[in-house]
Amino acid sequence: ELKETHREELERLENNYKEALKAEKVSAEEKLDKMGKEYKYLKSMFHVFQDSIYEEMEDKWLRRKAEWEKDEKMEREKILLQQKCRIIKKFELQSEEKKKKMNESISAVSDNFAREKEELLRQHDEDILKIQELRKSKEILEAELRAQATVLETLNTNLFQCQKELERQKTIAANLEKLFQTKLAEAEEKHKYNIKTPTEENNCLGQKMLTTTTNEETSEVSEKSSSASPNVYESDIPEQNSNKKQAS
Repeated sequence: ELKETHREELERLENNYKEALKAEKVSAEEKLDKMGKEYKYLKSMFHVFQDSIYEEMEDKWLRRKAEWEKDEKMEREKILLQQKCRIIKKFELQSEEKKKKMNESISAVSDNFAREKEELLRQHDEDILKIQELRKSKEILEAELRAQATVLETLNTNLFQCQKELERQKTIAANLEKLFQTKLAEAEEKHKYNIKTPTEENNCLGQKMLTTTTNEETSEVSEKSSSASPNVYESDIPEQNSNKKQAS
C-alpha cells in the first residue's frame, strides 16, 4: 500500500513535473519566440540605427571636411595675403628706391645738360666771335688778294713789255754785231798788210762793245721793271742807238 502510494505519488510528481516541464517548455518557446521577434526587431532597429549613425557620421564627416577645407582655404588665403602684402611692400620699397635713383639720375642728367648747354652756348658765342673775326680776316685777305692780283697783273703787263723790249734790244744787238762784223771785214781789207795787230785790237774792241751793250740792256731792263713805265724806255732808245752808232 505504501509502495502503491509511493508509486502514485511518483506518478503524480512525474505528471506534475512533465506538466511543469511542458508548461516551462511552452513558456520557454514563447519567450524564445518573443526573443526572436525582439531580436529581429532589434536587428532591424540596429540596421536602421546603423544607417542613421552612418549617415550622421558621414554628415558630420562632410561638415568637418567642409570646415577643414574652409579653414585650410582661409589659412591658405591668409598666407597668400601675407605673402601678397610682403611682396607689395617689397615692390613698393623697390619702386621707391628705383624712383629715388631715377630722380637722382634725372637730376644729374639735368645738371649735366644744363652745364653742357651753358658750355655749348659759351662755345657758340666764342664760335660766333671767331667767325666774325674770320670774316674780317677773310675780307682783309680778299682785299689784299685783289690788291696783289692788281699788282701781279701790272707786273705781268710790265714783264710782257720788258720781254718785248728785250727781244727788240736783242734784235738791235744782233744787227749791231752784223754791222760790226761788216766794219771789221772792211777794216781787215784796208789793213791786210798788218792784219794780226788790228785784228786783236778789233776783237778787244768788239768784246768791249758787246760787254757795254749787254750792260746797257741789263740796266735798261732793271730800270723798266722798277719804274713800270714804258715811256721811259722809249725815250732811252734813240740815245742808245745814237751812242751805239757813235761807238761804231
